[in-house]
Order: sequence, then C-alpha cells, then structure tokens
Amino acid sequence: MKYEKIFIDIDYSSFVVHLAYGNFSAIEGEVYPIQKYYTDSNNKHIPSWGYIKSSDGSIHEELVPDDSCKKMFDFSFCWRGIWEGRIYFKDDEYWSEELKVMSELWDKLVPQLKEKIKMIPM
Repeated sequence: MKYEKIFIDIDYSSFVVHLAYGNFSAIEGEVYPIQKYYTDSNNKHIPSWGYIKSSDGSIHEELVPDDSCKKMFDFSFCWRGIWEGRIYFKDDEYWSEELKVMSELWDKLVPQLKEKIKMIPM
C-alpha cells in the first residue's frame, strides 16, 4: 500500500488529502482542513501547517491527525470501466457553505485522482 499527501487551496481555505492506494485501480482518501501559519527560527519565518481541532478550532501540531481533528469526508475513487467516486460524510448535518466548499474541493481533486490511477500498474 502506498501513501501520499496532496494539498488543495480553495478561496481562503486549505486542505490536506491523505491518499492510500495499492495494486488495483482504486484510491481511498481522507480530507482534512488545515491552518497554515509561520514559525520563527533564527529570525526566519518558516511556513508550516497543522490540522484543525474539532473542539475549539485550535491547531493540532502533530504530523498525524487523531480523533480530535476535524475531517471533511472520506472517499474512494476508482476505474471500473467508468470513473466511480464515492464520498462518505462524517456528520449528518452540514451548513450550505460547507457543501459548496466540499463540492469545489471534489472538483479540484477528481482530475488529480484520475491521473494518479492512470499511473498505477495493472
């Protein structure tokens, strides 16, 4: 199984997408909103980012998310003679603005997923 992260920006929001794919023409993933920020080291501003905690919106500074981190959705995407994508929502209720962002995010993500699947050896 191969793992990869890709970053996507939509308007003023940023996201990291965790991808997992193996020998078949399928990719599974998780989408997390992230917060970009700068740290100071030796008088230099170093860009960084962190996952956003669901409870209070603060930054989770670990490199791996845990259950406290906000997750937009999980998904699977594959080629089975046609392109097939499925989104698995975490919550039962969403604001209309969140759905708009998720839709834009999915529209930006799909072309990248197609290219990655085309590169997987059959």
